Amino acid sequence: MRRVSYNLLALCALLALPACMSQLVETSPARRSTVPGVEWIDYGKGEFKYALDSWGWVTGLRRRAALRRMKRFCKGRGYRIVKEFMKEEMAVPYASSDVSQDMAKGVTHYKVHPFQHVAFECAAPPKD
Repeated sequence: MRRVSYNLLALCALLALPACMSQLVETSPARRSTVPGVEWIDYGKGEFKYALDSWGWVTGLRRRAALRRMKRFCKGRGYRIVKEFMKEEMAVPYASSDVSQDMAKGVTHYKVHPFQHVAFECAAPPKD
């Protein structure tokens, strides 16, 4: 019984990790117009990224988590993916508040990881 609970706990932790590996990088919220008869000036847009350096099914989970964040950002409006591109970026882990330890390591604490960037635009709200 203990083994089943440990396996279940490990599975939950494994499924929770990919959701943390996608993030909204840049956002521009929707803006309403002050001119009568014109409802929206800009419907909103943004960009998110997720890490590619893992198994295919984990990367798929990261993409789905990023798409959920995109839907949440657009708040019921539709969305359109404008551009997708892969970019290698440095990830610097700051595990403690003591930066001098990281500086003593030199450049070895910098690691280059591939990230998939997806730029999107929110669409017009549905007409009632």
